[in-house]
Amino acid sequence: MKRSTFALVVALVMVAGCGGDDTSPIQPGDAGSVPTNSNQSDPGDGSGAGGSGGSGAGDQVTPEASGPLAPNTIRIGDQVWERTLPMTTGQCFLYEDDGTLPDSGTAWGTLDGDDDIRFAASYNQDGTFEAEISNDLDMYWGSGPRFQEDDLVVELDFDTLTISGEGTFRSLTTGERAEGSFVFVCEPEDQ
Repeated sequence: MKRSTFALVVALVMVAGCGGDDTSPIQPGDAGSVPTNSNQSDPGDGSGAGGSGGSGAGDQVTPEASGPLAPNTIRIGDQVWERTLPMTTGQCFLYEDDGTLPDSGTAWGTLDGDDDIRFAASYNQDGTFEAEISNDLDMYWGSGPRFQEDDLVVELDFDTLTISGEGTFRSLTTGERAEGSFVFVCEPEDQ
């Protein structure tokens, strides 16, 4: 199931890169994936899932740049993108367990004022986490079980309406792996 989901994601990325005119934002992925118990993010054990073509690019993990991360940004390695505010497209909300449904939250939209660069981060009701950032050309980073990176941790702060997270991101275009983090603050009217 994981391989077919991964193959589907790669195929969709390739189709989108071949001139599709769909401008809809990337929605958070299928929450049905089950995380594995292996720790693929440990660069020291050499057993991490490799990138495509057997180049070994997926075995090394680029560290995230040091320093605090500003609100409404995502950083992978040393690259930082800012959430487009006010939002031109997207959604940001947190849902606190009310005894009927468990905690959940999502933030998705565009980055750097560019409608072609999109992000999504989610804390799913089944307790799984996922984050991704892409353009329709040559960049598609993802973290979470669907991307074969299961060390992503996403936290919800209901007092400040903040979704934050950190983990290892994998490039579906190059196989590169890098540490990353994000902090997105929802507006009360988004709730």
